Amino acid sequence: MAIRIDDFKSSVGSGGGLAMGNLYKIFLPPIKGDARNLNLLCKAASLPGRQILSTERPMGLDVTKVAYGYAVEDVTLTFHCLNDMGVREYFELWQSQAVNSDTKEVGYFNDYTHPVIIQHIKKGVAFPIKKKKLFDSGKIPSSIRGRLPRLGPLDLAQGEFDLNAVFGDDITYTLVLDKAYPTTLSEIALSDDGQLLEVTVQLSYKNWKSKKGDRVGNDFVEGLAGELIRKFL
Repeated sequence: MAIRIDDFKSSVGSGGGLAMGNLYKIFLPPIKGDARNLNLLCKAASLPGRQILSTERPMGLDVTKVAYGYAVEDVTLTFHCLNDMGVREYFELWQSQAVNSDTKEVGYFNDYTHPVIIQHIKKGVAFPIKKKKLFDSGKIPSSIRGRLPRLGPLDLAQGEFDLNAVFGDDITYTLVLDKAYPTTLSEIALSDDGQLLEVTVQLSYKNWKSKKGDRVGNDFVEGLAGELIRKFL
């Protein structure tokens, strides 16, 4: 059956428009000071999946798969790395709360696990406040310029400071990882090819729960999730 363009546009409009993968926020626990700047440095994140576990059971003459539980996947976060290595140190410190590599002591589960919040955003309307050329980005080799990140209003690829006031941003989806902690802190490869450094970490957790928007009630998730949202938003 042919799809009418008007029907497609109506369906997209009723759902708030097409969702963009680059519009998101993350909120990490304050392991080392204020962790809000890590949101600006987060290059990539993922919303985890969930698999229903099943087993085959005979039912009369048939064999049917029935559910007996579920499994969740680790969440991978990737961050731009600054010269102070603050992002890496943050996760090193968090990991040391779970297992101290010097003393070989293992921490208490409730002490080293924390809620982590991932939110998807629907973009609002941007009004320009200030735009200023900082340097000539044309002098940077294109192979490097194409990999330069945008950090808040600082557009390194264009060599510009571009500050906008955005009105009407909506948080469309909030997901909380309950009792999360970093199990894997990936290596950082150093080489002479001029690549920007990145920090990649995998988080394990007990469970995840989600809600539309940013409404988080006391029954949404155990721990500090609601507290983190109220503090940081």
